Amino acid sequence: MTERATLPRPAREAAQHISALRNITPEQFERYGKELPQVLRRRAGYVIAEDARVLQAVKLLETGNWDKDVQFVRSTCNETFSLYRF
Repeated sequence: MTERATLPRPAREAAQHISALRNITPEQFERYGKELPQVLRRRAGYVIAEDARVLQAVKLLETGNWDKDVQFVRSTCNETFSLYRF
């Protein structure tokens, strides 16, 4: 049995329309993530948070402000990694 199959019916139906976690915003995950089993929620939360962090780092790199980018990456790296550890 897959983890998706163990979700409540509304969550299963919503999950069928998700092709990639990169398409879910942190705000959407905050709203709906609580319906996921704990392990799946932590894994998905890590991917979604890491994706948002990388997109923010790209924006900082595009401004050419390397100091801000390095500070941002350092300050958020441990935070997102802690979501992945079990």
